[in-house]
Amino acid sequence: MALVEIENIRDWRGQSVLDPAGEYLSKVEDFYFDSETDEPLFASMKVGMLGRRLTFVPLKGAVFGRDYIKISHTKEKVKDAPTIEHDGELSAEQEAGLHRYYALDYTPPSTQSGRRLARH
Repeated sequence: MALVEIENIRDWRGQSVLDPAGEYLSKVEDFYFDSETDEPLFASMKVGMLGRRLTFVPLKGAVFGRDYIKISHTKEKVKDAPTIEHDGELSAEQEAGLHRYYALDYTPPSTQSGRRLARH
């Protein structure tokens, strides 16, 4: 498995997302960054019939290959993850719920928007 160094994570938009077993899940739609640290925390990808919804997968523990991102959560876990409409925005409540779903630490943001994740 050839791993690559990441210069700009945004270059991975459109790349395949794989689960730990290497099973294809979808393609990266966008990345969401921590608004306080500017670290990439989640990738979004289209799911459902005709790809009308977006789901989020954590990047913690992800492995970036030449043309894929292998995440640390199973297809079954991702399938049941919270979703939003394809053209929707992730609310502060959904953001906190997303962290709870994946058992990730969450500290409420100090921003006026009440949201910690920002799409770049």
